[in-house]
Amino acid sequence: MAPSVPISGPYRQIVLHDGTTAPFYVVPFDQDGRCTGPVTLGELLKNLRKAELEPDTHYSDIFLFSHGWNTPWPRAVEAYETFIKGFASLHADLPDPPGRTYRPLLVGVFWPSAVLVDPDESPPKIAGDGAGVAPESDELVGVEEATKTEIARQLRPEARARFYEMAQKPGLSGTEAQEFSSFLAPLWFEDGTKDDLNLDAGRITETELMSIWKNLPNSDRDEGDQFGFARGGFGFGSTGGASSGGNGEPSGMLPPIPDPQAAGLIEFLNPRELIRTTSVWMMKDRAGRVGADGVHGLLSDILAKTSARVHLIGHSFGGKLVLSALCAGELPRAVESVLLLQPAISYLCFSPEVPGTGRPGGYFRALSVDRCRQPILSTFSARDFPLTKIFHLAVRRASDLGDIEIAAGPPGRYAALGGYGPAPGAGVVVVPAKDTGELYDLNGNSRVIGVESSRVIGGHSDVSNKWTWWMLLNQVRAEV
Repeated sequence: MAPSVPISGPYRQIVLHDGTTAPFYVVPFDQDGRCTGPVTLGELLKNLRKAELEPDTHYSDIFLFSHGWNTPWPRAVEAYETFIKGFASLHADLPDPPGRTYRPLLVGVFWPSAVLVDPDESPPKIAGDGAGVAPESDELVGVEEATKTEIARQLRPEARARFYEMAQKPGLSGTEAQEFSSFLAPLWFEDGTKDDLNLDAGRITETELMSIWKNLPNSDRDEGDQFGFARGGFGFGSTGGASSGGNGEPSGMLPPIPDPQAAGLIEFLNPRELIRTTSVWMMKDRAGRVGADGVHGLLSDILAKTSARVHLIGHSFGGKLVLSALCAGELPRAVESVLLLQPAISYLCFSPEVPGTGRPGGYFRALSVDRCRQPILSTFSARDFPLTKIFHLAVRRASDLGDIEIAAGPPGRYAALGGYGPAPGAGVVVVPAKDTGELYDLNGNSRVIGVESSRVIGGHSDVSNKWTWWMLLNQVRAEV
C-alpha cells in the first residue's frame, strides 16, 4: 500500500545548506482534482498563516512542484527531494547577498499520473513467447498490463473481453484495427472546453483514430527514452533518459537518439501502440483537469495566506498542470516565477494567436505580469526523444496530419514546447542553457525565455542537474 499522508505536519523536513530545515508538504489530488488530503492542506495553510504573523518565522519563498506522467508516490517524493537537495547544495556554494532573507517552504503536488494501482506492488510477470521476460523488463510489463486494465474499465462491459483478446495480439489486420479503434475512440477527447491551443474540445472518430495510429512510430522497435514507458519515463527528474551524477554533471556522452522507423500500415497495426498513446492522451487531459480544478485552489490559498514569493516548477505534463493552475481563474496576486522543465505541451501555447484559429494559445494569459512577475523559463532539448519524435503524433487532432507532413521546423501546431522551444513572437527569446555564474536576463522585455538545453539535458527526464538548479536560483534572486 502507498504510504498515508501525515496530517500533523509536513511530510518531511529538508535540511538546508546553513543547517536549518525547510518544511516539505505533499498535497495529493484525485483524478478529478479533488484534494484527497484535506487535513494536510489545512495544516499547510495554518502553518502559512501563523508564520506570516511572526517576523522570525516568515517564509520568504514557497516552491510548488508538480511531477509528470507515470510517476507513482515513492518516485515523486524521491524526485522532489533530489531536486530540492541539489538546489540547496548549489545555493550553499553561492550564498545570498548580505541582508537577503531566505526561508523556504516546499510543496509537492501528487496527482494520479500512473496507471499502476499500487506502486509498491511488484509488477506481474506474464507469459510471452516461451522465452520468458527479462527481469529488467518486469516493470514495463507491469505498466502495460495495468494500462490495459485502466482503459478496459472505461469500456462497455460487453466489449472488454474482446478488447483484452485483441490487445495481446502481435498485430491487427485492417478490419480488426477498425474494431479496436471503435473501442478506444470514445476515450479520446479533452475533458473540458479547451486544449493547449485554446481550441474547442471534441470527440474523435474511429477513422481519425486509425489515421493517428498508422503514423505512430513503433516503440517496440525504437530505441531511446520512450513516451512514458521507459524506466522512470515521465517522472520529475527520474532515471529515464540520460542520468546525472550526484553533482548534477551528465554521466557521460550520450549516443545520438535514432529517428523512429515509420510505422505505417504495412500488414498489421500493433495494438500496444494505440493503448500506450490512448494512455498518454488520458493523462494529458488529467493533468489539465487536476491543475485547473484542484491545484488552482491550492495556489490561490497559498497566495492569499502569505506574502512570500511563490515559484511554480513543473516537469513534462506537470508543466501543463502548473500552467492550468495559474490560468484557470482569478488569483489574489501574481506568482513570482514559473520554471518549466521539458514541458509536454504545444509550442504555440503562449502565442497571442494560434495560426488558423483566431485565438490565443491556451496559456497566453500566463504571460501577464498580473499572473507571473518574471518571464517564464522553459527548457527544451533536441535529445528529448518523446517530445521530438512522438508527442506531436500522440496528442493532436487527426486533422493536423497534413501540418505534420508539410511542416518545415516544428512538426505542426502540436509540436512540444519541451522539444522545439516556444514559437517565435513578441516577448519570446531563446537562449542557450547557461553555466553557473552566467545570469539569465529576467529584467528585460521578454515574457517567455526558451532555454535551449540539448547540451545539458540528454533525455526527457534528465531535468535535475546543476544547470536547472541554476535556472531556479536565478529566479529566486531576481529583482523584477
